[in-house]
Amino acid sequence: MEFNKKLYDLRKKSGISQEELANEVNVTRQTISKWELGESTPDMEKMIALSNYFDITLDELVLGRKPFSFEEKKEETAVTQIRNSKVFTQVNQKKIRKGLKITGIIAVIILSIDIISMIIYFVINGVPQ
Repeated sequence: MEFNKKLYDLRKKSGISQEELANEVNVTRQTISKWELGESTPDMEKMIALSNYFDITLDELVLGRKPFSFEEKKEETAVTQIRNSKVFTQVNQKKIRKGLKITGIIAVIILSIDIISMIIYFVINGVPQ
């Protein structure tokens, strides 16, 4: 949401007039009107005064982002980890099985070559006594 719309909505929700808000942040009513119409924007000092008045962060006022609390972030991280682990197991199960099959085949081939080599050795040199 754009700043001017956010300011208008906050003022309306608070039930105050442009004049009352102007008095709170030490500007004229016309200045509040220009901010709400998007004709100008407040300087940082006035942004801070507005965020303090409406009891919201500057991010909420300017960017429309709500801050995460530590608990929400922690919960979101846990949910993300669970989702990622499910995706990992579901998506990669086929790859893991294929890798195990290839490893097994390679082990059988190596073992077969070793057995054939031993048989050839014993045929040529005889069985040791």
